[in-house]
Amino acid sequence: MRNDEYELLATAIWQGNTLTIAALQDMTADDVHEVEKAIADLYQADINLNGPPEQIRDCVAKARARSKPPSTDDADLDRAFREANAED
Repeated sequence: MRNDEYELLATAIWQGNTLTIAALQDMTADDVHEVEKAIADLYQADINLNGPPEQIRDCVAKARARSKPPSTDDADLDRAFREANAED
């Protein structure tokens, strides 16, 4: 596989694609390792992709939850929305 293929797989796994996560079971250990590296590079998350699909989905969900810092854009939108409602 090429690096861009590993990145595509990493993105699908990060997004929770169940078919891609299940397909990990049929990949070689080297390919799984390359996908783990791609996730680390793209999302700064260290995830072990060895295990049953349910476990992998849980690990990915936890890593995604940790990787989302609060957005100042969201806070600004919330404040603007509250102010607009207060004026009504």
